[in-house]
Amino acid sequence: MRCHVLTLLAVMVTGACTRSPVDASPAPLQVAAAADLAVAMPALVAAFKANGGSDFVVTGGASGQLAAQLKGGAPYDVFLAANEAFVDDVISDGACAATSKAVYARGRLALVSRTGLTPPVETVRELGDARLVKIGIANPAHAPYGQAARAALTAAGVWNIVEPRLVLADNVRQVVQLVESGNVDAALVSHALLGDSALPVRPVDETLYPPLLQALAVCGDDKVDDAIRFTRFVLSPAGQVILARHGFAPPPGATP
Repeated sequence: MRCHVLTLLAVMVTGACTRSPVDASPAPLQVAAAADLAVAMPALVAAFKANGGSDFVVTGGASGQLAAQLKGGAPYDVFLAANEAFVDDVISDGACAATSKAVYARGRLALVSRTGLTPPVETVRELGDARLVKIGIANPAHAPYGQAARAALTAAGVWNIVEPRLVLADNVRQVVQLVESGNVDAALVSHALLGDSALPVRPVDETLYPPLLQALAVCGDDKVDDAIRFTRFVLSPAGQVILARHGFAPPPGATP
């Protein structure tokens, strides 16, 4: 860095110029993203940055846990939840801006069987079969896909049969890992996490569970402009194409 003439004496004493705050790299955008975005998020970030977007730090997890962190003061600039109820919660708490809320996608539940399970599970009702010893879902206490899984199992009439065999994971990404490792026989997970999976996958009838309306919001005060730019990108045709490519359905009212 070129030193100003007036600072020459100081340079002679200290051996270097003090870097101006203007020269410092801007802080990255802090994004809290639902676990079902684990596969799609890198593509969204790369496309946004290719158009001059900010650097990112993405924290993934169950939407309820991320919402609790926001309410506890976590410095996230953007929150992308797998269920709009959690966005409403942080808005009510004052952690995120109500005017920034938007539904960006609709999640879809999928049924997946471990490698070697013959025959693979075809329907939610079949999860009540005695041959299935362990069944994975995300924890309904804080994970939207766990709540959807419980609703689907209840609607299919097998919740009471399946409940003693359940293996609960903190988030839906961890459920996928359980079935990939063979630690559960079958699981109810996010379709968006199984795009390139070699495991047997079946879509779940969407009438068995309430719509998984996924919403976002801008939070905090530090990087509002960058946060708004990113949320607008997610909602833009380019962002929606990326989400659709990774298994998400469009928001209600949007063109598929």
